[in-house]
Amino acid sequence: MENRRPYEKVGAVLKLKCPNCGKAKVFHRARFPFKGPVMKDTCEACGYNFDRDPSYFRGAMYLSYGLALAEGLIVFLVVRYMVFGITTTNLVLITLAAVMFCAMWNYKMARVIWMNIFPD
Repeated sequence: MENRRPYEKVGAVLKLKCPNCGKAKVFHRARFPFKGPVMKDTCEACGYNFDRDPSYFRGAMYLSYGLALAEGLIVFLVVRYMVFGITTTNLVLITLAAVMFCAMWNYKMARVIWMNIFPD
């Protein structure tokens, strides 16, 4: 594992790059807009193995849930206190739409964060 500064590590996570070298992307580029994300088997730059035991990413599911919860709470609070006269139904629908919009990004981000927390 290369020694990188903390801000470089955070930048690599946000760009969904390899947790080992921070150069290659972890996921294949989607050919179709509604196809689910597909993770590469290994890093193209350093050979780091992304493909793990099937239960390895179970913890990433909880991270994804936490990201969705945080995003939903932020959208809820911003809309609730910035848009006056909004109905409760519209507030809930906007919050749910924001969470659903970020679902694929949360899935990818949670897996990359999980690999950075538990690299082996």
